[in-house]
Amino acid sequence: MPPELRPSNWRRWLGKVKKKHVAEALASGIEKKRARLMAAGELQSDAYCQWLADHDLTTAAGRPASGWDSTTLARWEEAR
Repeated sequence: MPPELRPSNWRRWLGKVKKKHVAEALASGIEKKRARLMAAGELQSDAYCQWLADHDLTTAAGRPASGWDSTTLARWEEAR
């Protein structure tokens, strides 16, 4: 797994957040800092899901295969 997809590297995704990623959140009244954090998390999640799909690690419904969900990954990383 690429290091940038690990949960602990979420800050790396803040640099990839553009105005278009936060526009909807800002329009709904969410503060800018929170909107950026949410957008970064979404970008990382989307990239992780794509990586799983590219490596046949998803179910027929498109969900992460057993043991590959983000919660399990975070627990694994914390235990290292």
